[in-house]
Amino acid sequence: MKHPWLIGILMTLGSLSAPSEEFPRIIDPDCSLFGFPFRTSEQTFIRAVGAPDGCLHVPGNESWLLYGKGCAFLFVNQQLQGVRLYRSGLPLGMDASQVPGAPWEMANGIKPGMNLAEIKGMLGDQLSGPHGYQQSYTTSNALVCLLFSCQAGEVDSDQRYVLSGILVMQK
Repeated sequence: MKHPWLIGILMTLGSLSAPSEEFPRIIDPDCSLFGFPFRTSEQTFIRAVGAPDGCLHVPGNESWLLYGKGCAFLFVNQQLQGVRLYRSGLPLGMDASQVPGAPWEMANGIKPGMNLAEIKGMLGDQLSGPHGYQQSYTTSNALVCLLFSCQAGEVDSDQRYVLSGILVMQK
């Protein structure tokens, strides 16, 4: 694998490595995922990142390249169109407070470990969806779905819902 640290950032059971200038940790739903512009060819992506752990071909022109246990990159017509990170892109059993620096961050500042109240404070009326587990918003070029897990507590508040995954898909 050409850049094994990237898989650590995206999610494996191994330790997370330091970021690289070549592959930033930023997800910018309007233009790029970890520094790879939307519409990057599947072949170029694999040459840069390394072979995926698995590949899921969906009938039609869609495929998902699977890295680790919680990351999948979406390709349509062999061009990068999206990413799905599960469990915030962190190794199982870890939370964001255990990792120096977030493994990823949205261009607008959303990152693993944030709760729904914090994200609502940032996005305001842009956020839509039923209370709690799934919220979404759109940018000029993408749909962003935020998936939350509910933490134990007595009061049903937005602070109990912690970001546990994202899906970013170009429109």
